[in-house]
Amino acid sequence: MAELSPTQMRDILTHGTRYQRAVQLLNEDWDFGQSPLSKQLVDAVDVSWAHLLQDTQLIPGRVDLHDYRDASQLLARYPEWFSNAGRQALLAEFR
Repeated sequence: MAELSPTQMRDILTHGTRYQRAVQLLNEDWDFGQSPLSKQLVDAVDVSWAHLLQDTQLIPGRVDLHDYRDASQLLARYPEWFSNAGRQALLAEFR
């Protein structure tokens, strides 16, 4: 299981921006029209945080980011969500 730093723990407990973005990604709830938070593309840090939340078993989400099929289907369903860096970070462990 992954170790959390004090800064990460604080962000999780306070539901900070990075935590919220990772949860939105894991729950496939990246709605561009509703929240100003989600008007930005998924970046590499968002993917890293989503991995962290899954690795620590805090947020299982609707998609398993460590499963190639789930990750590639997420990209296929929502290609407009991801920046190039976010796309590369999502697929990095499968290369």
